[in-house]
Amino acid sequence: MPAAMPENNAPLDGKGKAPVAMLPLLTACVIVAAVTAYPPAFTDAQGKVDHGFLTILMWSVTAGLVRGVGFIPRNKILRMCFSAPACYAALALAAALKFYR
Repeated sequence: MPAAMPENNAPLDGKGKAPVAMLPLLTACVIVAAVTAYPPAFTDAQGKVDHGFLTILMWSVTAGLVRGVGFIPRNKILRMCFSAPACYAALALAAALKFYR
């Protein structure tokens, strides 16, 4: 059985693995550091956790970490959900929820 995934069109290195994606990984690490360092930034005006905003933000973290370490799922739906564009789209959606509500 070959190491490369035939249905995956992502670029692979010589060993059949996807390379590390530094930008999504760095994005996820910055978000995690921000959530850890200053939790009040992720609450609503009444001081309660804004679950919709935080859920979308954590999707961005998850997608950034999954793609950032070089893992690319075989399932097409999961590949879309945990890709670099999904990381950035979720981050943009979280920003829109936070600043334009």
